[in-house]
Amino acid sequence: VLAGMQGATAVGTPLTRKRPTPLIVETVQNFDVEEKANLAIQRGIVLLSDPRGTGLNVERSVTTWLEDNNKVYSEVSANESLNICVRTVRNDLQPQIGTKITGGKQADIQRIVNNTLRDLVKVGFILSFQDIDVSISNDTANVSFAISVIQPLNFIVATINVR
Repeated sequence: VLAGMQGATAVGTPLTRKRPTPLIVETVQNFDVEEKANLAIQRGIVLLSDPRGTGLNVERSVTTWLEDNNKVYSEVSANESLNICVRTVRNDLQPQIGTKITGGKQADIQRIVNNTLRDLVKVGFILSFQDIDVSISNDTANVSFAISVIQPLNFIVATINVR
């Protein structure tokens, strides 16, 4: 159900607080969500809860990555942002394979990567990009760049000052 939800939402959309409509739900009695949710999430478990009795919510759409708190690996939506970028850049560069290496080939490849990344930012699939580098050695084009993936907003801290 959650994979279907992720596939049906825009790239990089977190499932946090989204409401699935599962066919079968198994509940755990006497499970204190406030106390145990953080522990479950830290262990890579996607937890569904019904804190207000109005329907299930996804607490956080985490992955099973437990090495560190790197959102690219630990949050489904951030990982999706990275993956769509990789697939799109590779797909847009594929037509260059099998062409001649001419004096302008390096600039052509750099332009394709720049345009692709700009389009990904424009549609909200990645946050930003920089440092595009293209070099050609023998019959191989080496392309590198840096991106910032879309991050989920999972928490809001409100500070209230009374005067």
